[in-house]
Formats: sequence, structure tokens, C-alpha cells
Amino acid sequence: MTDKEKSSGRWWEYYFIRYSFGTVIGAALIFLLADSIEPLKKLMSTVLADPKNVGTKDLTILAASGFVYCYVASAPMLALHAMRIQLFAILDTKPAQRSHNTDELLGVEFSWIFAILPATLVLALLAGLSYLFSQNWHRSLLGLISFSLVVFCQMTLILSAHRDDFIKIRRFYRRLTNARSSEKSEEYVESYRHMREHSNAYSIIILELLLAPSLIVAQNLLELGLITAIWLLPAGYCWLLGTLLEIDFAYSPKFQALSKSSQE
Repeated sequence: MTDKEKSSGRWWEYYFIRYSFGTVIGAALIFLLADSIEPLKKLMSTVLADPKNVGTKDLTILAASGFVYCYVASAPMLALHAMRIQLFAILDTKPAQRSHNTDELLGVEFSWIFAILPATLVLALLAGLSYLFSQNWHRSLLGLISFSLVVFCQMTLILSAHRDDFIKIRRFYRRLTNARSSEKSEEYVESYRHMREHSNAYSIIILELLLAPSLIVAQNLLELGLITAIWLLPAGYCWLLGTLLEIDFAYSPKFQALSKSSQE
């Protein structure tokens, strides 16, 4: 078995590292916050009433709730990971240039109407945040501020990526694929993957702590759902980026040449 096969065979390790500790922290936060969050009181009523006599069912519910909370809290990491090159591109004052290299042809061109998508996302997020601030700022102002900062950071990345038609991101993934195809890159890739996954685990815990205070404002299922939706929307928007990269890949001259050779 090659080193590459061994690496791909250990894919589960990355998920275990990423979510195991976060699940424990998530369960602890759910337990601590359940009494302050009206929609969770009923779900955790047995655990809250007598923690010493909880059964397997109650512990299972708590563990599952901890995992769900951990997974939801980790959503901003998807946006940060998907658009990580954009973090540095924002600091780059040089305008994005379309490549004349045939190996980097971009399969998708954008028109002005495409701006409706990020505009709709921004308006929806601002409307939701405005409602939460107007109704519940007195309950957890610091929580809402930290919550908003996380959301605004993702909005900045999305708007920055749209501004240059995702060119920097699309080039980055193409070049990353070419760089990883080299046999000499395996040890280097393995090193930064381990570094990134351990960092992801710690970052998720930080996000859990940032999200927790904002949940206190939820007095009903509607507000809890609104907070969750606002937190998840930027990550869900990354579906567009994944689809864009897929289309770019299909239009790549190298990919087309590979498809023709395989058919022959």
C-alpha cells in the first residue's frame, strides 16, 4: 500500500480529531445553557431536574445534542476553508487578471445579474441580525456582537470573492491540484493537513463558545431557528462555490483531454 493510499485510508481520523472534543464541549454547553434557552428546557427537563439519576436515553440525547451543536457551530470553518485564499487576496491591492494560459481557462463567465445572489444573502443576514438586536439586545449584547462579527467576516469573504468573479479562488484550487499531483508533495501535504485539522478542532471549540452567548436570546423556536439560519447561511452559500469549481473542472482543457484518452 502506498503512502497516498494510507493517507486516504485514514480519512476518518480527521473527522474524529475535528469533532470528538467539540462534541464533549458542545454537550457541556447545551447542559449549562439549557435552563436559559426556553426551547431546550423541555428537551433536557430530565437531565436538569436530577442530573445524578439520568439514564442512557438522557445521556444519548445530551451526546447527540452536543454533536449537533458542535457541527452547527463549526459551519463558519467551511466558509473560511473554502475561501481561504480570499483571506490573503483581500490584502492584495492588485486587481485580479484573467489568465491567458490555456491550462487555466475559466469555464464560467458572470454577468451583472449574478450580483443578485450575494445581495440577497447580505440583505437576509442584515434583516435577521437587525431583528435579533432590536428584540433581544438587552439579554445578551456581547453575545450578539460576537455572533455578528463571525457572520460579517464570512460576508466579507463572499463579497470579496464575488467582486473578482471567484478568479483567485478558482486559480488557487487548480494550482493546488497540480501541486498535489507531484509524488514529492505527499509528506508536505500530510504535514499541513495534520496541522490544519488540529487547528480546526481548536477553532470549532472557539466557535462554540462564540455562538453560545447568542443562543441565550432565543425565547422561542422561531428565534432559535433564526439564529441557526443566520449562522448557517454563509456556509450553505459555499454550495455555489463547490458547483463553480466542478464546472471549471469540467471545462478544463486538461480534463477534456483526459476524458478523450479514456474513451479511446
